Amino acid sequence: MTGSSRPVVLVVDDVTANRDLIEGLLEGRGYDVRQARDGNEALAMVRASQPDVVLLDIDMPLMDGITVCRAIKDDPATRLVPVVLITAASDRETRIRGLEAGADDFLTKPFDGTELIVRTRVLLRDRALNKRPNGSAGTRGSSAGPSVSMTRTPTGCTWVGCSTTSGRSRSATPSC
Repeated sequence: MTGSSRPVVLVVDDVTANRDLIEGLLEGRGYDVRQARDGNEALAMVRASQPDVVLLDIDMPLMDGITVCRAIKDDPATRLVPVVLITAASDRETRIRGLEAGADDFLTKPFDGTELIVRTRVLLRDRALNKRPNGSAGTRGSSAGPSVSMTRTPTGCTWVGCSTTSGRSRSATPSC
């Protein structure tokens, strides 16, 4: 997380009502919600002070959300910041373009508030696991427990694997 003790969520949308709606859903649940009106403002905010999650509308003037997502994921300093693309489009092509740009998840408008909250919480948990030093995710400071590993492929898929205390692999799940 950033300097705040609360997880920072950056909401990016050119429509004020949409930003305010999402802020209302998250702020009362302990999140520090910040807003950006366009892609340029979002990129400046991400680079200045990495949020813990970015909720990003696709259809914006000046710079669309897919372009912003790609810029975040192409920058080594910000590539691990989770990005959720929010779109009214439900077509396969838009989702594929978003995944190729590095999106971690999607929400389709109109979205369910509970789904937004749960997806945000899951991405924050994954980010916390990725931030643990020396790849100790899931070990709680000991090599005796199970471990979780995450790998992003060049195509933008994320593979999550889990191994047991005996070192045997339990599962590997792609998220594309």
